[in-house]
Amino acid sequence: MSIRAATVRERQVSTLTPGRSLTVAAPIPFLTRTNTTYTLTSPTIAGKMPHMSHRRQLIRTCLISIVAVVFVFGLSYAGLRWLARSAFPDDTTDVSAYPSTLKEWSATGLVSHFPPHIPPHAKNIKFSARPKILQGGAHIQIRMQLSDDEIGVIEAQLKEAAIYAYDGNNHHMDSNMISPPPTFQTLNDPETAFASPARYKLYVLSAKDKGAWNHGETSGAAVSTTNHEVIYWAESW
Repeated sequence: MSIRAATVRERQVSTLTPGRSLTVAAPIPFLTRTNTTYTLTSPTIAGKMPHMSHRRQLIRTCLISIVAVVFVFGLSYAGLRWLARSAFPDDTTDVSAYPSTLKEWSATGLVSHFPPHIPPHAKNIKFSARPKILQGGAHIQIRMQLSDDEIGVIEAQLKEAAIYAYDGNNHHMDSNMISPPPTFQTLNDPETAFASPARYKLYVLSAKDKGAWNHGETSGAAVSTTNHEVIYWAESW
């Protein structure tokens, strides 16, 4: 057999798939004869298959590992978000939650002056509540606009029950105040909403210092005869 013929046959053999049978007319190196059928047995060619199979297995393992890591990370992230929301819930501002929230606060003794229900004719109703979490403060507030007569009746009752009263221009506690002023969450700007003495009058109904006012609780109501509004508050921190 000539060198050229042998080269051609080697090229033909190199393109065969290991284990595939081929019938030829003359003996060819690297083939095992079984009658007239030759099977590719070259260790050089057939030996590539285990290596390729190992590479596919390695790639498959890597892909599975990546998917598992992404899944675990996503599950952990979702779990942390759920724990954060459970441990640190947002303020409740849904007015429909007022009755149930008021009931939850009833055991504190700070909300006895709150109306048991919101009058159907009340306007511009704003509600805010936050439960006590760890060392954080809790509050409940309801703000509403009523008629002149109703505001008059409410203010008269507050004057009789209040242990202290002051105008809304006092932002910070001074020597004449028995408790820190509340932060009104139901106003657009709680820090400056009480800058006008003519707008609100604050009536403190209870105040308890639990340590230089680093911890304490207060309750009361603020009345504005100008805006015909009343804001009931209770705080614990």
